[in-house]
Amino acid sequence: MQERGHYLFVYGLLQPDEQTGAAQLLRDHAHYCGPASTTGNIFLVSYYPAYTPSCDVPSKIFGHLYFFPEHASDTNFILKQLDYFEECTDDFPHPHEYVRAKIDVHFKSKIVNAWAYIYNRSTEDLLPIYNGVFSTDHIDIKIPTGL
Repeated sequence: MQERGHYLFVYGLLQPDEQTGAAQLLRDHAHYCGPASTTGNIFLVSYYPAYTPSCDVPSKIFGHLYFFPEHASDTNFILKQLDYFEECTDDFPHPHEYVRAKIDVHFKSKIVNAWAYIYNRSTEDLLPIYNGVFSTDHIDIKIPTGL
């Protein structure tokens, strides 16, 4: 029987090895499930990536899966904090750069429905990340660490 709650797929600055305040918030308040993947495309915006679930030629996108148990009292608070980090709250101008939406994610031998932050702008002028893996190791820009 599957435990009830919410999954979150992360592929950028929320990944477990990132040193952002939001990634730390996830490490502190959500259960890390492990590596996962989905289909779509990923691009480099600046020092962070943009994921789009549908494109002409989708490829495999690699990231990580977290789980928030249904009974966790702070799940909505944590998700709202992550929404703020991703600038998709009413505190930021519309249209937002990202939207949080449900996608299908491949985890181990099953498919789970998970929240993900989806890029909400044109990717026409962005650089594709062809291998489907975002890492700050190859970016020579200081990354903000706060929420």
